[in-house]
Amino acid sequence: MLAYLSTIYDYRDFLDSQKCFLDRTQLKRLSSKKFKTAFHKLWKLDVGLSHDLIFSLYSLFGRPALLPF
Repeated sequence: MLAYLSTIYDYRDFLDSQKCFLDRTQLKRLSSKKFKTAFHKLWKLDVGLSHDLIFSLYSLFGRPALLPF
């Protein structure tokens, strides 16, 4: 169900808030080169740019996504 899309700033705040729940080993893994690249991509992800495409595929009532073709 996709009732609304958050802004990029809400999404970044969410990512930052979730990092506080990680323990030391998880934070160390997150800062490794492999995960740092993935985390950087998540940080740069702006779903607002794809709002029209994503929003048209989902219903406000929780129905499954429509087939794009």
